[in-house]
Amino acid sequence: MAILSRNRPGVLEGCGKTRFPPGCSKRSRCQAAGKGPSEAYSRYAATSARARQRSRWAFFSSLVCVSALGASSPALAAGAFLDAVLASVAGKTVTVTDVAIGRALSLFGLRPSEAPIGRADVESLANAVLMEREAAQLAIGDNREETQAAWDEAADRVGGMPAFRTWMTQAGLDEAWVKSLVERDLRRQRFIDLRFRAFAFVSDADVTGALGPGVHGPDALERAREVLRLQAIDRAVADWLADARTRTPVGFADTVPQGVLPPFSMPTQGKRH
Repeated sequence: MAILSRNRPGVLEGCGKTRFPPGCSKRSRCQAAGKGPSEAYSRYAATSARARQRSRWAFFSSLVCVSALGASSPALAAGAFLDAVLASVAGKTVTVTDVAIGRALSLFGLRPSEAPIGRADVESLANAVLMEREAAQLAIGDNREETQAAWDEAADRVGGMPAFRTWMTQAGLDEAWVKSLVERDLRRQRFIDLRFRAFAFVSDADVTGALGPGVHGPDALERAREVLRLQAIDRAVADWLADARTRTPVGFADTVPQGVLPPFSMPTQGKRH
């Protein structure tokens, strides 16, 4: 289990060559060296410590919920549905319903399935949370037109907006919740496009090496180039996620390896993407 790291605020010591926060005058630096941290700095350090403690409590509290809900898995299998927490990513939870909605609407790289929800499904949502956090740091925001287009496309997958809303009602889903997941998947895709897809390059030598000797037409060359490009993007994303996992606490419920039944049926109409 990953544990949040501790970052202790430094203590200002000495004068002369000691480094101080930018913006301090030489006189104030010497006074700080003699009197210790300023009152403002002490307040900042205390506030930061409280914020880190809240993060730790949020993370560990979510894991407690994971363990407690894991004990109720027989009830879930018997049909007494409880929206169990399956994972926690830096204090943000991934629930059974999140994964089931992702499957139903082909979000986060998932596909519609009535099979029990397993580790690979939950990993897809956990990875999406990691990418969403990074997208926020890079100021990758939402575009209203793109968000509406993504929502309309989700509706098309279940036969149009009337059928979409009927399915949500039958499944007992809140439309705002479903829409938030569609928007999260859109941010994930935009992050991949801007962070990896835009920099994926395949040389002619790579294409030739992949196809082998002989004469190949333009269509074959283009298909091979696209396959190699997608493979390069997948490798770059996998490497980034592996590194992100070392910096972000991620926990999974005990029920995940055993599989958890979806809480509602998949849509029966519309296109499968």
